[in-house]
Amino acid sequence: MKLDSVSETNDTIHHCENNNNNIQYYTTAIGCVKYGKKHKEGEKFARNHLRYECKNGMVDIIGCYMDEIGQNIEIGDIIVEKHMLYKCSFESGEVKYEQYPCGLNGTPSCEISQRQQGPIKKPTISKLSPSFGALSIAQYINRGNDKIITNSNGMKLEFMQLNKLPSRII
Repeated sequence: MKLDSVSETNDTIHHCENNNNNIQYYTTAIGCVKYGKKHKEGEKFARNHLRYECKNGMVDIIGCYMDEIGQNIEIGDIIVEKHMLYKCSFESGEVKYEQYPCGLNGTPSCEISQRQQGPIKKPTISKLSPSFGALSIAQYINRGNDKIITNSNGMKLEFMQLNKLPSRII
């Protein structure tokens, strides 16, 4: 692969860049795979009461949905409809969906207490995407008229913000 080039193979984009005489190679995924099915960048889909979005090669959970009434529910929301309570929450690092009957004889009340609703805690830090492979660091050196690539004696790793590399919770 040539320096300062980008190439695409299968579902992966390969990058080879010269950053201040340090050669950087990394890969990013094209699209996402969830439940054995490929999804395009930006595609939204739902399964098992959770709503997903393919973003930067990773699948984000963006909320919940209710089959019974065909409505989306945001993380942190509780909806009561026709003696059924529907809840989408973020607890212990997971997005959870719950539904149960309420307000009928022998069932919990449909009243939503402040304690039951709780604060909205959306995921903000992500797990690493499986789409990222190994990162090789090398140094680009001028020796007379020759330009060579060698291993770097000292390493400097810089981590970039989300608009360059993905960082989402799955």
